[in-house]
Amino acid sequence: MAGVIRIGTRTSPLALYQTEMVARIIGQTIPVEIVKIKTKGDMILDRPMHSILDKGLFTKELEKAILDGEIDIAVHSLKDVPTAIPDGLAILAYPLEESPADALLTPHGSLDSIPSGGTVATGSLRRKAQLLHLRPDLEIIDIRGNVQTRLEKYKKNQYDGLVLAYAGLKRLGLDSEVAQIFPEEMMIPAVGQGIIAVEGRREDAGLPVWINNNPLLTRAKAEISRGFLAAIEGGCSIPAGCHVRTEPSSMEFTAIAFMSPVDGKNPVKESLSGKIADGENFSAYGKELGETILRGGGYQILREWRP
Repeated sequence: MAGVIRIGTRTSPLALYQTEMVARIIGQTIPVEIVKIKTKGDMILDRPMHSILDKGLFTKELEKAILDGEIDIAVHSLKDVPTAIPDGLAILAYPLEESPADALLTPHGSLDSIPSGGTVATGSLRRKAQLLHLRPDLEIIDIRGNVQTRLEKYKKNQYDGLVLAYAGLKRLGLDSEVAQIFPEEMMIPAVGQGIIAVEGRREDAGLPVWINNNPLLTRAKAEISRGFLAAIEGGCSIPAGCHVRTEPSSMEFTAIAFMSPVDGKNPVKESLSGKIADGENFSAYGKELGETILRGGGYQILREWRP
């Protein structure tokens, strides 16, 4: 890799904004060029994500472009990246992170204040299951599209609420729309939510351009939660999530994970704590947490989804 770094990105406003953030970091060392690429997930908007049964909805076209030599790296929202990455590729860095929390937009002020029978929109089975666990009297509506498209649909249809990732809203300057930020223990986030990942060829992992752009605590959060997801073989098609909280002063972590039927009844929830040290296999912690979830009732939930 030399000369100009070609950075691939999806074409949504949030993806472009996140890519520009990364480009500013890399551009301090070497010139960059942003290459826009449409992904399958950007083009199929008439079906819920979990019904498409493709774990690479927002990444496959970008990964192919790296392998074909059309781009050098791709910038992703980590929550969109499947745990199985094509041979020859790797996540090279986690340069930036924001709050992993989910946020509620509602004219009613909070989730508790939405009237019984009210409609709340989300494109996530994970959010749907947790919303129904908290408020089984609500109607959860599926919604697709980028952040701005979802906001337009929410307002046009006069839904009582819309749940989105707080990180995306904040990065786009839309956090003033938020009525309530859910505590992570109340609504466990998607694996990697809020973290930006840079994917590239495995052989480029040691390039100087990445030095100081892979914070240890962020990497621990990413790899622990992705280890959990790999253990349960999950993706958008299963209501599951994992939140990793770190303590910089003591270099300790606590990971909280859940798996649930889509109706939100009888979710399985477990936690795990440990120490963070450079060079450690963080994904092994996530695997342990995932196996605990599976033994505690997760296998039964999977059987309901995959008979």
